[in-house]
Amino acid sequence: MLASAAVLVGVLIWAIGVPGAGVVRDVVTGAAGDPDAAWQAAVVPGAVVVRTLGHAALIGLLATALAWGPARVIAGPRGRRWAPVLATPMLLPMYLAPSAWGQWRDPGTPIGDAIARMSGGDPPIHGLSRIMELAWRAEVGELRWVPVVTSKSIALVGLSLWAVPIAACVLAAGFARQDRSLDDARRLEGGRLVRRASLALGAHRWSVGAAVGAVALIMVGSAVPMHLAQMDTVAILAWRQLAESGPDAWWRAWVAAWPTLMVAAVAGWVIGGHAVRAAVRVRESGAPEATRSTPARGWAMIAGVVFCLAVALPLAQFWHASGGWGAIEAFFTIEGGALGSSAIVAGLVGLVVAGLALVTAALLSGVRHRWIVSTAARAALIAGLVPGVLIGAAVARSPIDGLAGLIAAHAARFAFIGIGLGCWAAAGEPPERRALRRLDGQETLGAWARACLPTQWGVILGAGVAAAALSLHEIEASVIVQPPGVESLSRDVLQMLHYARTRELAAAGAVIVSLGLVLAVLGGVGIASGRGRRIS
Repeated sequence: MLASAAVLVGVLIWAIGVPGAGVVRDVVTGAAGDPDAAWQAAVVPGAVVVRTLGHAALIGLLATALAWGPARVIAGPRGRRWAPVLATPMLLPMYLAPSAWGQWRDPGTPIGDAIARMSGGDPPIHGLSRIMELAWRAEVGELRWVPVVTSKSIALVGLSLWAVPIAACVLAAGFARQDRSLDDARRLEGGRLVRRASLALGAHRWSVGAAVGAVALIMVGSAVPMHLAQMDTVAILAWRQLAESGPDAWWRAWVAAWPTLMVAAVAGWVIGGHAVRAAVRVRESGAPEATRSTPARGWAMIAGVVFCLAVALPLAQFWHASGGWGAIEAFFTIEGGALGSSAIVAGLVGLVVAGLALVTAALLSGVRHRWIVSTAARAALIAGLVPGVLIGAAVARSPIDGLAGLIAAHAARFAFIGIGLGCWAAAGEPPERRALRRLDGQETLGAWARACLPTQWGVILGAGVAAAALSLHEIEASVIVQPPGVESLSRDVLQMLHYARTRELAAAGAVIVSLGLVLAVLGGVGIASGRGRRIS
């Protein structure tokens, strides 16, 4: 297992350790050379911190509320079949659903014209009598805040839909652990809907809190969606510092991002260590198969509605706005090179993350290298929670450059996926099989592969596919570290978003959503079919 430990440690040193050491050096030397600039950068407006935490918490609450139906389906007996489909939004760009919804309020559309009229002081509906129009102006007046509130509401709801799979997985774990008789008792009790909902929230309060917290942690470091929605957050403040200064002064961006870095460090350290300990505990004792109740038909319908809002409707809108096959063909003609180069990078990142999942599962099968896995999980999760623009800047300042730098930045962003799913795969090894391997003295990597890989290959494949899907459209970590002359799909899409190239964006969105669906099915099939024993 020494080879597995060397691979795990080596990859993390390459992707996280070397850039991180450079950041520490730059911050220390920069702050020592210009302490006034360091103090100025460290003074983050309290309103920005409050908005950052408030937006993240609000998205977490909305995502958890929307995830209740999908979580019921995932926790049911057929959850493994439907979980990959319901997880599709998470493999798509965060900004995709808000962009599709935003096209419904463009100028010339009924909603857009209504918003324009309201902001100008006119009633939202044409054809009203002169008296009614005058009455509207007298009573309501100009509603200049409507366009701003509409844009931010679309962004918040769209980000919540993207995060639904995360909240659903956390809730589903809580639903599966609870005794089925409790749900049956609540259904038999009857009463008002509010009463039943309060009982359900009380019974699952820890799962609800964990779901809200998990989504909020991810949103605290999100930059691109908040930037497009014109919301000031700490991550955007750090991004602005990077854009307004040269590479020698990038250390100020790390100083300015200290609130998000503190959140990432504390949460990554605690959750990463807990995940490894939980995997070891389940693997040692074995997890009894939970009694999974079939979800009510209403929950399945709610899950379908959420999927339509997050995936199906944006895909239909993009297809409609693009104009059909002609625009799709033009997209492949114009963006074929960018798509190809991004696909190559995504494939290599997927291989790296799949390798991390494999060596993590192998190391946890023994007893001597758990501390290595625990440290690696903490480091990977901290890096995953740090704003992506800072990860890209750290790699750009390191000796790692070119294509290797781009792969390192993406690997640092998504390494936690491989290590997390590797822990999940290791926890699924039956205690009897592990005991037999120990008795036979077969604790090498080859022996583990012969005994466990036939039942765990799907999880490893799923980790690689998920990381490849996220790498394909990763913007934040690619903006700075992208090598010159190398085409990038994510960079081109960012330009489409900024310059309102609606037709090209619609074609790109249709292609990306379709690819996300395919990759979600492939990764989900692997995860669902390649694990020997389920954990409830």
